Amino acid sequence: MGALKNLISRLDALVSQIVRKNRCKRCASWASEPAHVFGRKNLSVRWDFDNVIPLCRRCHGWAHGHEEKFKEFVRMIFGDERYDKLVLKANSVKIWTEGELLQLEQDLKCILAR
Repeated sequence: MGALKNLISRLDALVSQIVRKNRCKRCASWASEPAHVFGRKNLSVRWDFDNVIPLCRRCHGWAHGHEEKFKEFVRMIFGDERYDKLVLKANSVKIWTEGELLQLEQDLKCILAR
């Protein structure tokens, strides 16, 4: 189980590094952290870039304090179709295989290297 936890931590770190390269989607300042539309416990969208929005610390705090307004904000910037697809994906169950997670790690490393 320790190896799997380690792999999940590496995936989280890679997604965080990729997201931090972008400006805050709410105020356009440099984003300092990734904000999840649907929490990290939701493995079906945990590493999905539609679910991880770059927000600065201030806006990330706002998102946690105003979850419904944050989701309305995400719907506004995504549009209804893209947001509804994210909701469907978040409401589905995803059981990752170790092979899928390892492939995701490689894919994320390639994105980060760009």
